[in-house]
Amino acid sequence: MDILKYVNSKDVREHLRSIDYKFSASDAAWIVNRCVDLPLDEKISTWNVIMNTMPDCRLVSPYNGETVESFYSLLKAYIDLKKAYLEDFKKCSADEYYEYRYEYEYRHITHRHLYIGPYNSYVKCISDICKDIDTGKGIIGCCVRKSRFATLECTFSMYSLDGKLLDVEGRDLKGYDKDEYYRITYLFINMWPDIPVPFKKGDLLRYASHECQDDERVTVMNELRTCSRDDIDTSGEEDKIKHLFGYYQTNIGSLCEKATWGHHIDFEYCPEEDLKGEQKILVSLSHYLKGDIPLECFVNDYHLIMLKGQMEDIRSKQLFSRASMDI
Repeated sequence: MDILKYVNSKDVREHLRSIDYKFSASDAAWIVNRCVDLPLDEKISTWNVIMNTMPDCRLVSPYNGETVESFYSLLKAYIDLKKAYLEDFKKCSADEYYEYRYEYEYRHITHRHLYIGPYNSYVKCISDICKDIDTGKGIIGCCVRKSRFATLECTFSMYSLDGKLLDVEGRDLKGYDKDEYYRITYLFINMWPDIPVPFKKGDLLRYASHECQDDERVTVMNELRTCSRDDIDTSGEEDKIKHLFGYYQTNIGSLCEKATWGHHIDFEYCPEEDLKGEQKILVSLSHYLKGDIPLECFVNDYHLIMLKGQMEDIRSKQLFSRASMDI
């Protein structure tokens, strides 16, 4: 089967196809799980195809580091758990209610509306999700929350604009041993396969999907660095993973270097012409890191671009006198 069609980034997809990359069963299942627009029922059917067509493999458990002899035993349990989550999510007791909110993208940043509700029926809530949506405003998805009045305990499910269920989270379910439960739920959370990408130092990159942090939308790649999870503040575990480090621009124009939020296969190339105003600093930084311009040129570019932005801001607010009108 063609696992590459589930890779979020078109550039990574084309690179893996060009090198005829072969996935293990666990990596293939992880790719399917990471596909942001694939409904949950299609993920489950694709996982079943993987289990029927690819050989099983061992897996170092992302939960406790123990070696699991059969990855498929965990995957089957994970599928069963997701089905149980959904069944539980659809049930609404007298002290529970549903709400939903839209997520939308504006200037490449994901924003969230306030929750709409409450509903005492899952079916009624879902039927109202896609009403009166103006997709021209960048609506990209919807989150449904089920809450309990007494404890404020919440569970969530995510939906696409056409009402397809993308994922569902749940509370601890009865009938599961604690270690068994977390071994299943952590199956994909901390998996971090070392899959090759075409990116090099100085490349301008952005996330291939809307799942991103606000100030990391565009990144100038520095390196793929092997480090512990503790080094990038994702957990206290000491296992080693390969992470993309790069430079990004803050909302005041300054530059910072740190590990990016997503996995390196979720990036794609960002054309220079897509960057405007102070973002042109990232273009100059890209040229410097690739060795196309000396450090002095980059420093001068940085100051000139920042000054131009400040000058345009001052003029737009008319905070100047006649003495500067000829500048």
